Amino acid sequence: MAPLAASRIVEDWNWPARSFLLVYVVFFTAGMIFPLIARKMGVWSLP
Repeated sequence: MAPLAASRIVEDWNWPARSFLLVYVVFFTAGMIFPLIARKMGVWSLP
């Protein structure tokens, strides 16, 4: 939501729809990889 909100607030922020999709795919992928790595390392419960 941050890039979408910034595109409405920041004057010269003109991203095409393709860029928004790419950013969300990157964030989603990073969010899915973290639990997989944590589970594999046995550090599922973080302090």
